[in-house]
Amino acid sequence: MLEDALSMKLVGYLNAVQGVLPNLAVSGSITFIGGTAARASLSGSAGIAAVNAGLEGAMRSLARELAPRRVNVVSPGMTSTEFWDKMGDRKAEYFASFAAQLPLRRVGQPEESAEAIAFVIANSYVTGSVIDVDGGWHLG
Repeated sequence: MLEDALSMKLVGYLNAVQGVLPNLAVSGSITFIGGTAARASLSGSAGIAAVNAGLEGAMRSLARELAPRRVNVVSPGMTSTEFWDKMGDRKAEYFASFAAQLPLRRVGQPEESAEAIAFVIANSYVTGSVIDVDGGWHLG
């Protein structure tokens, strides 16, 4: 599982940047999709935490190296996607329990992450940033 996450997410993103760079406008934008596991201390999440933290670190370096092109990470928290459907009947209870820990008291929707992605792509003065879309989870 860790090797898959490293290969698909971290190495995959970095390879994609190399591939697109010759055709990316100087005013262009690269947006990685990370995850709050990069900065959260959750039992059982060391592998994905390392992958997402690596992505955030790579983004910071790339934001300098590729400037004036912009490089950012959108970091979703718990989001209601098909990924969680495998939990079956336990999904609703799990989401409710997790939501109770969040300042906004609910899990996110995919559209909310999409709005953050659109924001960092459109805003020509945002680079080297992690945009948390996590209902306040990053507040601790």
